[in-house]
Amino acid sequence: MSKEPKRFHLATALIIAVLSTNVAMANTSPDGSIAINIDKIDHTFQDLLNAMVTKCTYCIHPDLDFTNPQSQTFIIQARTSEKDPPLCTIKLSIDGATITPTTANTGKGTFRVAFDKNNVPPGKSIIRAQAINDSGQTVGEAELYVKKNRYYMSVEKIVQECDTCNKLTTSPLLADFGNVPPSSQATINTIATNNTRSDLFFTASSSQPWVVIQNGPQFYLQAGESTTIRFGINWNFAKPNQVVQSRITLYGREIKHEFPIGATILADLPVCAKSSPQNIDFGYVPRGTSSTKKIVFLGSPKFEMACNDGWLRFDPKSAEEGRDIMVTVNASLLPYGNSHETILVALPRGACQLVFVPVTIKTDPGISVSLIAGSKQATINSKIFQLDSPARIISSRIMVPLRFISDAFGANTIWEQKTKTITITRISKTIIMKLGDDTAMVDGKQVSLDVMPTISDGRTLIPIRAISDFFGATTSWNSQTRTARIDWDPD
Repeated sequence: MSKEPKRFHLATALIIAVLSTNVAMANTSPDGSIAINIDKIDHTFQDLLNAMVTKCTYCIHPDLDFTNPQSQTFIIQARTSEKDPPLCTIKLSIDGATITPTTANTGKGTFRVAFDKNNVPPGKSIIRAQAINDSGQTVGEAELYVKKNRYYMSVEKIVQECDTCNKLTTSPLLADFGNVPPSSQATINTIATNNTRSDLFFTASSSQPWVVIQNGPQFYLQAGESTTIRFGINWNFAKPNQVVQSRITLYGREIKHEFPIGATILADLPVCAKSSPQNIDFGYVPRGTSSTKKIVFLGSPKFEMACNDGWLRFDPKSAEEGRDIMVTVNASLLPYGNSHETILVALPRGACQLVFVPVTIKTDPGISVSLIAGSKQATINSKIFQLDSPARIISSRIMVPLRFISDAFGANTIWEQKTKTITITRISKTIIMKLGDDTAMVDGKQVSLDVMPTISDGRTLIPIRAISDFFGATTSWNSQTRTARIDWDPD
């Protein structure tokens, strides 16, 4: 299926109508001319237009449970602005495989359908959602580009097949305040974009009173422009120790766009614990390297550490008051982009509020690795690294040192001497190779290798093409300088 919204032009429809009916509707006259039944064409053309209308009945969106790590299901919502929409069934497939809902999947108007998160494999996937009416027609369709790791699942992009669903779009797709201490001045922003060629005037409203639209509720948006909608919390309606959710509706002439918003209100506990320092700024860390900072927690006998992002590591994960905790970031584990941020959460023992430590880091946007065959020198972006063993050409293939190339990708490597097995893991991705074996297992699926892993000068060498393909990188070879290059925008 196309990754961009389909556009059906009127002229194209007319041509198809004529061509598809020339046999049934054309009569040959004695003089050899052709007479066409115009009434028949009008009827067929109207059928095509009706099909176009029913195609755009429902818009399909994810619900807030997508980002809730405590939820075992994710929810798809079908919504429509029509007064009398048809009854329809929501069907889902992930990377081509159909999945079964955990709730009833038939409804009319705006309704929700739940699916088990275990159906979504680790890594990146495309969820295709279809709304199908009783006649078997697709009356709404969308592709959801999702990413899942062991901590959470997120929605990176939605491609609606119906143009009417794309007139007004918002980013992020799901508005989440996250963990909010009671009575705090928490705010979040959503960017609304006008994708039409006309100016839009719309009003924003919330289905629940705990949401405050701080700079609205009415907005004027010129064609092709974007604006910021700022949300706050009305503490008269949001109480401690609960999860609150609502639905934001942006509506105007021929426009109705909705998205979920939520917050986790923490328990109203005393602030008896703190960290030193109160935030961690790693500054700039080059790809291919790591950086470590020290932090101490005070005010409770013991603390448990947690973080939703796999690129931040901490040791120990449980520590007594006043003990040094080493917080480490591996720059090659960071996703594509210059600036990144996350939250390190410390759970104190006893009746104390959680301690939230903001963590920030800057690095290079992507990863570019260059190795020269026969040289013990390599580069990751502009930083030079010395290798224990050089890259080599074996059977007309470039072989690179396992340890260096794994570190460049931010991956962890385990060598099993007894079985001669190499296991490479990076967040949710696992690659298993064996010496002398021309196959590998990538996330449980067997793939073929052009050349087998080998040992040279006591160091394990693996094919550069295989490792780059496994991670979705691109590889190039300069025969004049005998230089292999890998370029990668990490997930």
